[in-house]
Amino acid sequence: MTEFDDLDDAAKVKYSQAELAATYDELTAILDRLAALRTDGVDPDGDIRLQLGPDGRLLSLFIDESVPGRLTHLALEEKLNDLLARANVVAQDSWKSSR
Repeated sequence: MTEFDDLDDAAKVKYSQAELAATYDELTAILDRLAALRTDGVDPDGDIRLQLGPDGRLLSLFIDESVPGRLTHLALEEKLNDLLARANVVAQDSWKSSR
């Protein structure tokens, strides 16, 4: 810190501005990496596919067209809830490991 203390006021301002810009750039890069995280999930039967963002938000959902003829709405809901729960665990683990 003594090197900083030896700088004149103008040099201290310039140094501080450079440090702030570097910190901002680093934080922006971290946020960009987090925003790019995606978790894909597919149920074992291939009836449902989904993609979650880093915050667990649902980004896309696909339900096979044959599902309405094979599953009741309650069975579909159960499958969807199970897949979302498992995908959220993966998304949270990915988010934690990326920090």
